[in-house]
Amino acid sequence: MLAQEFGVNPPSIRRWASEFSIRKNSLMGVEVDDPTNTPFTRRCKNKLCIERFVPVNTQHQFHEPACAKSTELWTREEIVAEEASLAVGTNQSEMALRFAGQKNKLLRENATLRSLREVIHLAVLESGRNQGGRYDPVPVPDSTGTGSTRELIVLLSDWQLGKWEGGIGVEVMMVSRIPRIKEAVLSILRVQQESGHKVDTIRLVWGGDMIEGCYIYGGQNVSGLDRTGNTHRLIRQLQLCAKLQAEMAIDMAAAVPNVIVEGVPGNHGRPNGKSDFADPEDNFDVLTLDWAMDKAANQPNITWNHTDNWWTRFDVLGHPVVAIHGDQWRGALEKVETILPRWVTSGEFGVTPELFITCHRHNPAQKEVQGVHVIQNGTIDGGSEYYQKNTGIWSRPEQTIVVASEARVAESIWPIDFEEEVANE
Repeated sequence: MLAQEFGVNPPSIRRWASEFSIRKNSLMGVEVDDPTNTPFTRRCKNKLCIERFVPVNTQHQFHEPACAKSTELWTREEIVAEEASLAVGTNQSEMALRFAGQKNKLLRENATLRSLREVIHLAVLESGRNQGGRYDPVPVPDSTGTGSTRELIVLLSDWQLGKWEGGIGVEVMMVSRIPRIKEAVLSILRVQQESGHKVDTIRLVWGGDMIEGCYIYGGQNVSGLDRTGNTHRLIRQLQLCAKLQAEMAIDMAAAVPNVIVEGVPGNHGRPNGKSDFADPEDNFDVLTLDWAMDKAANQPNITWNHTDNWWTRFDVLGHPVVAIHGDQWRGALEKVETILPRWVTSGEFGVTPELFITCHRHNPAQKEVQGVHVIQNGTIDGGSEYYQKNTGIWSRPEQTIVVASEARVAESIWPIDFEEEVANE
C-alpha cells in the first residue's frame, strides 16, 4: 500500500526501511560505536557495490535490485566468514543458517542443501573441542617371532552406527560386536605367533558406511534410526564413529609394532544421501577417519593412508591389493566378473590386484575373477529388511580377517561371526 501511495517500487521501500533503521537507532540515543548495539549490516553480494545495508530478512542479499544483475558476486562462504568475524560472540554455524534462510518449507529445504556442509563442519569442530583431546599413547610392543612373515588384514565396513534394525542398535554394537572384533583379531594374532610366524603389522581396512547417515533412503528418519541416547543424530554418529575408529587403531597398536589404516568412503557417508550435490568424494566416512587420526595422533606406530577417492590401492608383503566400498554398481556381486576386468584393462588402478576387496552388499562372499581373489565383507548388524526385500538375500552379521604371507596374499581367511542377540534398548 505504501508503494502504491507514493508511486515507488517495493525494493526501494525495503532499502529505505533498512537505511532508516540505522538513523532511527542513532535518533533513539543508541551508541553506534558500541558493537553490541550497532545494527547488523551486510555486505552487498555484488562485488562492484561498496554499500553496506541492514537486511530486512535472511534472504536480503543485495543492496538494491540492480545489484542482482551483476556477474561479479561474492561467494556465500566469503560473506558468511565476514559476518561471523564482524558479529561479536556470533556462532559461525548460526551465521551459516541465517544466511541460508529459514523463511518457509521450500526455503528450509533449499537451506539444508546449501548450508548442511558448513553447519556439520562447524558443529563437528565445536564438538571435537568439547570431547577432550588426543588419547594418551600406549607402549609399542617389540617384534615377535622369527619364522616366516605374516600380516593381518582386518576388513571393517558397514557398521552403520546410528541404525536401528530389528531391536539392534548402537548399544549392541558397542557392548558386544565391536569388542568381539577386537577379541577375534587378537586371537588370530596369537594363533599365528604361536605357530612361529612373525606378525609385526595389522592393517585395518575401513570399507565405508561406518555411519548410518540421514536421508539416505525413504523412511529412514522415521523408523531406521536408533534414538537411544540420541544416537540417531548425525553429529552423534560422527562423534561415536571417530571415537571407535581411534580406539580400534590404538588397541591394535598395543599388540603389534605397526598398524596401518586404509579407508574408502561409502554411500551412507554422503551428505544429504540421494540429494547430494557435491562431488562424490565429499563424504563423512573420510571426516571420521580424519578425526580418528587426530585423536590417535600421539600413538607413534599407527600410519593413516585413508583416501577420499572411491578406491584405494596398497601392497601387502609385495602383493597389490585394491579396496572399494562397492556401490559402484547395482545388483549382486556377480557383476564384478564383468566390471573388474574392465577396470583392470582400462588401467583404472594402475595394476592388476591379487586381492580385490568390496563391501556394501552386506552378505560375506568370495569369488575368483580371472586370477584375482575377490572378498566381499559382511556387515556388523546383519543387513536389513530393506536389503532382503530388494535382493532376496539374507545377511548374517560378519566381518573378515585375512592372513597374508609372502607366498599368498590370502594365506587364510577367517570370518568373524557374532551372536545374534536382541538388545533391551
